[in-house]
Amino acid sequence: MALFLGLTCLGAFFVVSRDNMREAALEDAVRTADRASVFLVRSMERMMTQGAGREDPGEAVRGFLNDFSENADLTVLVRNKKGLATLAAPRGLEGGVTTGAGRECVACHKDASMPARPGEAPDFAMLEDPDTGSLTLIRAVPSREDCFTASCHAREQGARVLGTISLTFSVPSATAHWIAPLRLGFLQSLPALMIVVAGFAFWFSLRLARPKAMMETALRNKSTGAPWRDLDPDKAGEFRDLVEFFNSIAHSIRQRQHEMDENLSMYQSLFEGVPCLITVQDRNLRLLKYNNLFGEHFGARPVEHCYKVYKGRDSKCLNCPVEKTFQDGKSHTTEERGVYKDGSPAHWIVRTAPVRNSRGEITAVMEMCLDITDRKRLEEKLRKSERTYATIFDNIPVAVFELDAENLEVRNCNRKMSQLYGYCKGEVIGKSFANLFARGTSLHPEEFRVQKRVPQATHIDKEDKEFFVSIDISRTLLNGDDIMLVVVTDVTDRIRAEQQVIQSSKMATLGEMAAGVAHELNQPLAVLKMVANFFVRKARRGELPESEDLQRMTDKIVGNVDRATKIIEHMREFGRKPNLQSTEVLVNEVMQRACDFFSEQLKIRDIVINWELDAQQPPVLADPNRLEQVFINLLVNARDAIDDKCSERQCTPRDRIITMRTRSNTRHVVAEVVDTGPGIPKDVVARIFEPFFSTKEVGRGTGLGLSICYDIVTDYEGTIHAFSKPGHGARIVVTLPIAESVRNGTH
Repeated sequence: MALFLGLTCLGAFFVVSRDNMREAALEDAVRTADRASVFLVRSMERMMTQGAGREDPGEAVRGFLNDFSENADLTVLVRNKKGLATLAAPRGLEGGVTTGAGRECVACHKDASMPARPGEAPDFAMLEDPDTGSLTLIRAVPSREDCFTASCHAREQGARVLGTISLTFSVPSATAHWIAPLRLGFLQSLPALMIVVAGFAFWFSLRLARPKAMMETALRNKSTGAPWRDLDPDKAGEFRDLVEFFNSIAHSIRQRQHEMDENLSMYQSLFEGVPCLITVQDRNLRLLKYNNLFGEHFGARPVEHCYKVYKGRDSKCLNCPVEKTFQDGKSHTTEERGVYKDGSPAHWIVRTAPVRNSRGEITAVMEMCLDITDRKRLEEKLRKSERTYATIFDNIPVAVFELDAENLEVRNCNRKMSQLYGYCKGEVIGKSFANLFARGTSLHPEEFRVQKRVPQATHIDKEDKEFFVSIDISRTLLNGDDIMLVVVTDVTDRIRAEQQVIQSSKMATLGEMAAGVAHELNQPLAVLKMVANFFVRKARRGELPESEDLQRMTDKIVGNVDRATKIIEHMREFGRKPNLQSTEVLVNEVMQRACDFFSEQLKIRDIVINWELDAQQPPVLADPNRLEQVFINLLVNARDAIDDKCSERQCTPRDRIITMRTRSNTRHVVAEVVDTGPGIPKDVVARIFEPFFSTKEVGRGTGLGLSICYDIVTDYEGTIHAFSKPGHGARIVVTLPIAESVRNGTH
């Protein structure tokens, strides 16, 4: 009987203990699941709200849930208010829909058939499946204003609940640990069993209750946001494997969280650091997020409309690239202008890009604006500069041509061209520049390309009227093209005036040389008169001249007539207007011809010409008549300088010498006229080539001689310089480029 009562008491103890343990196991499982659900909700909120504008937040949460589900051996379902499973672990459960008043609805409704009453709803609900022995904890997910996308929930305006999160897990039998003691035998005495029960209770407290409390504390701390600390497996007792499992889950979560934090930090740095304005906008064109640069320039606030912030408008722009991207899902680029918050105008290049969720739906659009205000200002300055230079180009008082350096085709020209030639721009552009030269003028393109200046050329206008021009050439690159800028100056009036001055100077020179020329002609006339007298005497005597005398006398007649003819022809040629076309001439010959005029005058004044000529002299390009005028003027000045010196003091033969010297190199011919006069004062040397400047007495000179020499020499691209030491005479040096260097443009 006692044994029966003991066994009955022991059986009742086991039954009661089993029920109590089951209830305790259920409570522990519910608390653990509740903390896990809170932890999951907070983790998902952080990943969803902090992932705006970067990787798809839904994918990040999905990866997190998969890791948690695999390591914790449970099923996680996230449903929106429409009952759609938007996120699930395992992922194959996504897309399932609970219809009608499902059992999950009790998380937000006391009665599934009643409207939602969030204020009265419980924090969570627990459902048990008797068929599988599993438990499902369902928790309501509260709504937040900064929820970024609808990847997880279908949010309604003003809703306080977004949806639910449910965790389904298996609950082990609560009596599993009580079966082992029964194997010791039910026939032992009750005291021994009680001792065993007491020992088991102590063992249970040591091996199960304390480790369970340690894990509960760790989960509770983690659910409040505290960092996870690994549990000590040595203190876990029977839960050692479970603790190590929890630690591995925590390590995986920490690793993933660390990677997410690094990516988040990198994307945040990129988002804030790019040198352009970035915004993220919803379908209503409201600002969901923007970088610091945008905030500094506009002082914007979240949820403001972009058109209000950018342009101060009350309605959207007509050609909105963000709206287009929402419509077709493509990037669009436009150029916009607006105003910064300080009132300064701005211009931007705007480009949009869609932001998609895991299902490929466009949830937002990112808009990037690159400030091009400075470029716009430069473009406006460039346009003003182009207009300025175009105005200058068209109003330059000389004709300017832009030529193709390859074929000399006219690409552009200014208005002065029309005034000078009588052509319209359309009649000249596209034609060869050679068409403007007078007929018979040879223009060699190769020579023209390498020249920098053509001092004198003959052009024709639209009516075939000839006129004289000087041409300055500059070769350069314009927009990658090899071009020539040609400036054409009408020098017709100057050439004619110069010819008149030169002609007057020649006439004056001829008048001044009249005495010398008369003396030159007297000699052949005297010889002719002597021969004539000889024949008269023979005729009066009735005698015929001897054949030898007749031959000698006729030779004298012919020789002196030729001499007189040569003198007269030289004077006529010198007095004739010069030919403006250049030919190859030798400077030595020009200098000798110039001295022929003065041979008698110099003899009368006892002035001797000292010749130092370069026998291997190359030719130069010039008009011999004009070049002769240069050396005649220099000889006249040298003669007058010696006369002035000798009129003041006694002179020796060494004081009456004019040296005519030439030399040459590979590029130039140099001619010098050196006198033994009193020299040129230092304050006069720099001015002697100025027009109408003269150091001679009034009536002895016009002041144009050296000025004419300067103009003639520079027309042939040469130079003329004066050197002098007071009391030691003067030296005039004329330098002319040789003909070959002029043709090749190497001078």
